[in-house]
Amino acid sequence: MLQLVNITVDFGGRALFRDLSWQINRKDRVALIGANGVGKSTLLKIINKQFQPTSGVAAHNKNLQIGYLPQDGLHAHGKELIHEVMTAFEEVIDVHERMKKIEIAMTTIDHESDEFHKMIDTYGNLQHRFEDLDGFSIESKAAKVLVGLGFKESDFTKMCELFSGGWQMRIALAKLLLQNPDLLLLDEPTNHLDIESIEWLENYLNNYEGAILLVSHDRYFIDKVCNRITELDRFVLTDYYGDYESFEEQKAMAEEQLLSSYERQQSEIQRIQLFIDRFRYKASKARQAQSKIKFLDHMDKIQLPDDEKKAIQFRFPQPQKSGRVVLEIQDISKSYDGRTVLKPLNLTLERGEKVALIGANGAGKSTLLRIISGFETPDSGSVSLGHNVTLEYFAQQQSDKLDAAKTAYEEVASSGSNQPPLVLRTILGAFLFSGDDIYKKVGVLSGGEKSRLAFAKMLLNPANFIILDEPTNHIDAQSKEILQGALTEFQGTLLIVSHDRHFMNNLVNKVIEIRDGKIKTYLGNFDYYHDCKLKEVEVVVENAKISKPVIPEDKAKRAAERDEKKKLAAEEKKHQKKIADIERAIQEQEKLKLEIETELSDPEVYKKAEKSQHLQNQYHVVTEKITKLYEEWQKLM
Repeated sequence: MLQLVNITVDFGGRALFRDLSWQINRKDRVALIGANGVGKSTLLKIINKQFQPTSGVAAHNKNLQIGYLPQDGLHAHGKELIHEVMTAFEEVIDVHERMKKIEIAMTTIDHESDEFHKMIDTYGNLQHRFEDLDGFSIESKAAKVLVGLGFKESDFTKMCELFSGGWQMRIALAKLLLQNPDLLLLDEPTNHLDIESIEWLENYLNNYEGAILLVSHDRYFIDKVCNRITELDRFVLTDYYGDYESFEEQKAMAEEQLLSSYERQQSEIQRIQLFIDRFRYKASKARQAQSKIKFLDHMDKIQLPDDEKKAIQFRFPQPQKSGRVVLEIQDISKSYDGRTVLKPLNLTLERGEKVALIGANGAGKSTLLRIISGFETPDSGSVSLGHNVTLEYFAQQQSDKLDAAKTAYEEVASSGSNQPPLVLRTILGAFLFSGDDIYKKVGVLSGGEKSRLAFAKMLLNPANFIILDEPTNHIDAQSKEILQGALTEFQGTLLIVSHDRHFMNNLVNKVIEIRDGKIKTYLGNFDYYHDCKLKEVEVVVENAKISKPVIPEDKAKRAAERDEKKKLAAEEKKHQKKIADIERAIQEQEKLKLEIETELSDPEVYKKAEKSQHLQNQYHVVTEKITKLYEEWQKLM
């Protein structure tokens, strides 16, 4: 389907790729992983013809349709949301526009002319193509994807420029999914999604007919969507088959084999070198010694991974102990412009708890964090921190607060912890800053590097109550493990918002879900929470199927229940009647549409301009009625 042939990329004399060759086949589901900066995004751009390699080629069939979602930088504007997303159906829109033009032209041309009859044939072909493309349902398809990605129906008529960066990427993703390309290239597609939208996307991609190549650090997402993991490391792409855990096992085994081969080769090199050193100047053995020198020169020497890539094990300073109760919230609420975000809620956190705050985008998670941190004031209620509590709030854009003019070392040294240089270097090394990297200016660091630096600075002198808002955005798998290890050892209290389920699952011992302005607590990790949610759904479904009898306490209660049941039955009957009426109306209109199409297919009709115009007008009216009826029917189902 697609082949990379000897791809080489040089940046100012530094090689990013060297003679890289690889392929992806139809219906492959591939996760491209690797440390930040190894060139994953560049590789996607090469495949999408947005970046020209120094040498080599990305070869594929000229008819291959490729869809590409970058990490950021897209901004839709000028159209309402639903209409912007519907531009994904390019051919449907083109066919519909051509039909409109023909309809207009047919009213001005001699109905006896050959040109007119050609128009009739063209129009008929376009009409069949429009129906083959399921043109009447494009709006409902667009609506389904938008809702899956977290948009509300009330958002559909909003102008695209009103949506922020994260929602802009959702718009781009919706269009891409509806375009249905042969090969989907997705660069960190879950970065701007909440957990519900991620799970919807997982299900959507599992039913996707084309091939998928994605860059992601989300282990759960990779396990759900991909059956092949390709690691980019040391200029080489290596394929591993199975889930992420299987990849780790296969890689560990490969590294053990590499180390064993390296040690055997080093022993062989030492043995040969001893022979050379001993006999190179001895006349009887000089020829043999020279031969072995040449042999060593041409030997393909095994290279081990750089030691600097291995994280240093470091125990961060532990915070001062707080009182038992760390946080107490009583009856707080919050509204914006008349829209209620938080209804009166109560919450208590105790020392040592590590809590995940979960909810859809816009549910109020970040609002609650800002209120707890003191950056916003609730409309009602109170927020109290416990005895001896020191709070640190790590916002989504925390790295923006770093001083761009300072070096990484200077930024960490400015934390006020008064740690000696050796400790500061060790801390930077733990977050993958080694050698001359510690003297890089903050302003030239990548997004992931800035995030790592901000974490190092925070954990160097930690508070005993840390709040983290999406801490894993923009950091790679290794950096995530380092952060997870530091937070696991952290003996204070942690409140975290994250869409990274694996990260949370191995860290938290309580999950708080925020939905419709209220909170619900689950005493376990993310997997426990997810299992509970599945059971809740099963109970709702089961209750909908089976109406269990209840024993009323008194006659008044029985009468009230009977009245309620009658009311519900009447409403359901009315609802079903409305559905039946619409279905009957659709059948009638479809029948009328077919009759009009039959008349329009008769060339004799066009000899009478008035009649033909009347039929065409009637056809448009009927088509619009059918579309509206289907939309109404879908809302009721």
